Amino acid sequence: MLTADQTARYSRQLLLPEIATLGQERIVAHRAAVAGDTPAHAIACRYAERAGFGATSAGAIDRDALAPTSIVRAEAARDVLAGCRAVMTAIRVAVRI
Repeated sequence: MLTADQTARYSRQLLLPEIATLGQERIVAHRAAVAGDTPAHAIACRYAERAGFGATSAGAIDRDALAPTSIVRAEAARDVLAGCRAVMTAIRVAVRI
């Protein structure tokens, strides 16, 4: 069950039918495997924390698959896109459990 602080913090996510209260509770209870040493990992960890994941652990982020150079050429933008997509995948996994 979400605390009053968590309900206030994640109020926008709670409004999304894809997430709602049950999904956010699952995200809070889930660990996102997005931690590592690259800029994409650092961005993904920040997104995971803001999404409400209970913790992060080491996990591979395939920047070439998540942010191919045919879509994004700037290195920094590739890191942001790859990190974002990695967290979105973690959210989908957590909500579907």
